[in-house]
Amino acid sequence: ATVRTSVHFTPLRGSSGGAAPSGLLEVDGLTLLLDCGWEPPFDVSVLEPLRGVAARVDAVLLSHGDLAHAGGLAYAFARLGLSCPVYATLPVSRLSKLALYDAHEGVAEQSAAGAPFTLDEIDAALSRVSELKYSQTVLLSGRAAGLSLTPLPAGGSLGGAMWRVSKALEEVLFLPRFSHQKERLLAAAALEELPRPTLLLADIGAARANPLPRKAREARLGELLAHHLARGGDVLVPVDTCFRVLELCLVLEAMWAADRKMQRYGLVLLSHVASATVHLAASQLEWMGAQVTAAFDAKRTNPFAFRHVQVATSLEQALDRPSPKVVLASAADASHGFAARLLPAVCAAPNALLLFTAPPRPGTIGASLLA
Repeated sequence: ATVRTSVHFTPLRGSSGGAAPSGLLEVDGLTLLLDCGWEPPFDVSVLEPLRGVAARVDAVLLSHGDLAHAGGLAYAFARLGLSCPVYATLPVSRLSKLALYDAHEGVAEQSAAGAPFTLDEIDAALSRVSELKYSQTVLLSGRAAGLSLTPLPAGGSLGGAMWRVSKALEEVLFLPRFSHQKERLLAAAALEELPRPTLLLADIGAARANPLPRKAREARLGELLAHHLARGGDVLVPVDTCFRVLELCLVLEAMWAADRKMQRYGLVLLSHVASATVHLAASQLEWMGAQVTAAFDAKRTNPFAFRHVQVATSLEQALDRPSPKVVLASAADASHGFAARLLPAVCAAPNALLLFTAPPRPGTIGASLLA
C-alpha cells in the first residue's frame, strides 16, 4: 500500500493581508520556515509566534531580498533560537544583507534604542545561506531525507523565487509574491510552466492586481515628475532598499536619457547601501531578463552603469545636488531612513511632490498621509 505524505501549513503572518505571507510548512514531520519578514518599527511581538517553534525548524526558504521577506532573519537566529540552514538564490541572499544593513542604520539614526539586531548578527544569519540558481534542486539529507527544494523565477525582484517543495508524489508551491508582467529588468514569472501542486500557497493580491500596461504607467510617471520639476519643486520618492527600486532606477534612467529637458534636473538614489546595491546589481546580469542580457551581449552595455542616476549614501551628498531634483530615498513607507528625514521639508515646500509608487504599509506614516 502507498504511504500518504502528510503536508500541513501554519501561517505566522500575512494571512489577513498587509504583511508579506510567512509560515511553517510541515511535510512528514519536517518543518520549513517560508520567509521571515519583519519591518520597522521592528515590534518584537510580530515575531513572537516564531519563538515557540524555531527550535524544530529544519530549513528556511527566502523568496525575495527585502525586509518584508527576510527582515526577521537576524533577530530570529540571535534571539529566538532559530538554528538551521537557509536557502535562497544568490541575489536574494546578497540583497537581504543590504536591506538589513540599511534598516539597521536608518533605525539607529531615529531611535536611541537602535535596531534590535547588530551588524554582526546580520552577517551571522546570512552566512547560513546556501545560494542556489534557478531550477537547481537541493536534496535534503539526514532527518529531512527525501525532501527536495527548487527555486523558480518569480519576477518582480532580482533573484526573486517561487519555491517548489517535493516529497514522493506530493508537490507544494510557495508563491508569496510574483509578477506576471515582463519588465525592463526581469522576465515575467513562468506560471504556465509550474506543475499542478498538491498544495498551493500564493499571494492572491498579485493574482487580483490589474495594473496599467507598463508603457502607460511610465508615461504617467514622467508627466507627474516633469510637471512638478518644471515648477521648481523637488520630488521625494520613498523606495525600498533593493527590491522594486532597481526597476524604478532603470525606468528613470531611460526617461532622462530620452528627454533632454529632464536632464536639467537631478536624479538621486539615496540609501546607506545605494552604492553597494548598484554594484551588486551590475554584477548579476545572468539573473535578468532577455532584453538586458541581449543588450549586454550585443553592445557590452550594462544597464546599471548609470549616466543620469546619481548614487548617494548620505543626506549631505543628496542635498548637495542642485534643485529641482528627484530623490529616491529609502524606506518605501517613509517610516524610517532618509525618506523619513526628508519628509518634513518636502511636506512644507509648496511645489514639492511626495510620490509613492506602491501603497505604504498600514499603520505607517506613509499610509496616514494617503488616508
